[in-house]
Amino acid sequence: MKMTPETLPVINGHHAPDKEHQLINLPIVNGHHARDKEHQLINLPNRSVTTSETLPVINGHHAVDKDQMSSSLSSMHDVWRTILSRFKQNSNALKNRFDKYKALCKELGLQRDEWCESIFLDDYEKLLKLTATFDMALMPSNGGGPPMNRWERGLEVWQIEERYRALAQLQSTLWSFFERACPAYDGSKIPWFFDPSYYQSRGVNYDRFASPDVRDHEQRLLDTLQVGSNQNPKLLLMSSGMAAFTVIQQYVVQQLRHGDVVVVSPYIYFESFQPMRSQRFLSVVNAKGFDPESLIETAERHNARAVFLDPMSNTVGLDTIDVRRFAHLVSNREGWADRLVVIDGTLVSGGTPVYDWFDGPHCPKVLYYESAHKYIQLGLDLIMCGYVVMPEILVPAIQLIRQTTGTVLYSRNAFLLPPIDNRVFHFRMSRLTDNAEKLHRLLDVGSRTMAEVTFPHHWREYGWRHGGNVVTVRFHGRGLNKKPYLERCCDEILRAAEEEGVHIVKGASLGFSTTRIFEADAFFEDTDPFLRISVGVQSEHIESVARALLNGMKRYCVSAMPVNLDVGQQLYDASFYTAMTSLLEMRTRYTKDRVVFMEGGWLIPILKALGAQAEDFDALQQVSDHLGNDPTVNYRTIRNGLFCFNFENKTIRRLRKQRFTLTVEEDYKRHDSGLARDFPEVRGDLQYNTVLQALMVVKAFIMNKVDIKPRAHLDYSSPYSLCNVFNIRTFTETDILGEPTLEGVHTDGADHTMTTFLGSTNLRPDSGVTFIHDLKEITGTPASEAHPGLITHQFQHRHFLDSLLFADNEAKHSLTSVFQEDISQRATRDMLLFLTRKPKLAGHSSSSFDVMENHKTLPMNVPLWL
Repeated sequence: MKMTPETLPVINGHHAPDKEHQLINLPIVNGHHARDKEHQLINLPNRSVTTSETLPVINGHHAVDKDQMSSSLSSMHDVWRTILSRFKQNSNALKNRFDKYKALCKELGLQRDEWCESIFLDDYEKLLKLTATFDMALMPSNGGGPPMNRWERGLEVWQIEERYRALAQLQSTLWSFFERACPAYDGSKIPWFFDPSYYQSRGVNYDRFASPDVRDHEQRLLDTLQVGSNQNPKLLLMSSGMAAFTVIQQYVVQQLRHGDVVVVSPYIYFESFQPMRSQRFLSVVNAKGFDPESLIETAERHNARAVFLDPMSNTVGLDTIDVRRFAHLVSNREGWADRLVVIDGTLVSGGTPVYDWFDGPHCPKVLYYESAHKYIQLGLDLIMCGYVVMPEILVPAIQLIRQTTGTVLYSRNAFLLPPIDNRVFHFRMSRLTDNAEKLHRLLDVGSRTMAEVTFPHHWREYGWRHGGNVVTVRFHGRGLNKKPYLERCCDEILRAAEEEGVHIVKGASLGFSTTRIFEADAFFEDTDPFLRISVGVQSEHIESVARALLNGMKRYCVSAMPVNLDVGQQLYDASFYTAMTSLLEMRTRYTKDRVVFMEGGWLIPILKALGAQAEDFDALQQVSDHLGNDPTVNYRTIRNGLFCFNFENKTIRRLRKQRFTLTVEEDYKRHDSGLARDFPEVRGDLQYNTVLQALMVVKAFIMNKVDIKPRAHLDYSSPYSLCNVFNIRTFTETDILGEPTLEGVHTDGADHTMTTFLGSTNLRPDSGVTFIHDLKEITGTPASEAHPGLITHQFQHRHFLDSLLFADNEAKHSLTSVFQEDISQRATRDMLLFLTRKPKLAGHSSSSFDVMENHKTLPMNVPLWL
């Protein structure tokens, strides 16, 4: 009978081993017997083909072969050959462990079951044969270079991953085959352990306390991530990303008192934010902005004890935080040494050396964590996993929480983690980022009228090693970003991918080798879901993936049937008839005076009576925040779209993109007269706004069949009127003066012109005053120099939806500039401009014809009236 731990003396809180039974004289490391060389193979942070026998052991790890480290990875083919080489080394280490286990059992007189051992050896032999077959399939081609589209012998990427997954699970089973969750220290007659380091160990042989194998994986992963060296960080593996957060949250809560404040960035992952907000004895405050200064100001104003932030947020805008700048500021700022900073680096996995950045006399304690079933598993998606990195001084406290909550990554799962190192990991991450940037550029060019596509190209400015692989899509137009519709969008993309012959899958999460789409939801401030794209690893497929995505998105936009105004739905509402009465009165005034000013307060109930949705009024006031640059002047942003009023079938429809031209013959005298201008297109966020649609209905109702002075070479026999809609933001700032009418006194080449006010900021009261001039006024005269006796009317848009309608060919007009109330701040004036005319005939001064084709990606069909 061997001595039990209870009979051994206690040294440093642990039972000392019986000298006679120390396992083959191996030293004790972290309470367990150190592994011999074969066992240490499993720990190697940088291993490829070189065998362990040829390398010295330094600090408990095999030294890295310099030739191997200097050789660069050039393809994912190289990555998988490297991974498989280490996999084979781990298989050798597994057999060595089995041999040492047998030797120790023999030495101690412990019985073994041959039936079980035969199963183990049969499966081990099968593992070796399958590995050899797989290895042959990954051999380079005769020329020595990697194949472009397929691996040698016909294996595609997904097949390589599937086969490695199968091998990894078989190997993991064998590692755990004889092991126990609670291995014995010693025994009589029968063994109750497989890893010889458990024999008479001074640690706790209990899988919930983290096995020696798990600690080996932790060290390898820490070496891989290169999170920095300040505060001597250590890494602990957890059973999932949320388990990692749970451990951190419990630690933070233990450090706080009733009434303490925790500050979080404007967004942190919703499953992290909800548990924090549920802590009733704490106050959780969101910073106003993602900039470091806003986070710091909020934390100091509330005397916050902890700050939570995500370098990249799971939002449609992929909002980012400059963690490096934040770290530099707080580390040199009094009062921060006693604070905790918690960072969720999941979306930028291993991309930030955070502990090097937090360096200064007032450096806070930093806790860093990730959901690790994504990038660090090379897209294999084998297990749920997470990890926490912390200063060494916090390890005992964090370990205890992990132990008592049971959130450890158990050894059976740890064996499934691929044997990556820094070189492999960052090569793959760089490849994913390159692909994501390329895909973003392709989608951005091909979908500007349909959607806003986002990727954080500024990641280099923040000092990150990569920018992740996530691209987001927000469709223009109300309703297009609702979850049921986005699911249909995903279906359209998958069908397009089948036609294109490219691999795309639909599902949550990210970081996989195959491009993945999902209708993601940030659960943030009532924002809509969005289309999230996790871009795949195969660079040669990105153009095909982009084509599939664009084709699917276009089909979705065409078939989505966004909400359009339908006046017919208002027939049984009394307010509709009240509105029509008011519009008839306004039409009578317009017929007589050729100019009418409609106050927004008068117009709003009419628009609602026509069917404009309440939420679209607020949305219309924000739409000017997303305009494009004007190609001709530097003081405004702009979008333009052409619509057709069909008075024969009583509908309004969107026409395809066409250039816009005004000429001197049309009383437009400016540096760009006669030039065909190509403006950024009106997008769905404006086109599908029912308030805009109702404004077009109002204009069409008032102007229809009103006789006006005809323009030359327009077809007044046509039932069509074409309406150019402009959304314009004119601004004034340092060295830039916004001129709504740089051309001075002019006309717009239209029959009927309507201008509608959306909003302004920092506007001086004399800004944007509209003058209507007699036709005798000289075209091109600046507004300030116009003859007072030729000014027939004067108006000023001041309130939301204030609108002016006038017969464009029967008078000229001009406006005053945009002036700043506070000269230190930018002044803005947001307007809608509706220019309506008949179709052009041959001989028109613009030398162009109107194309009556419908817009292919932004269709619209709105009834004019009954």
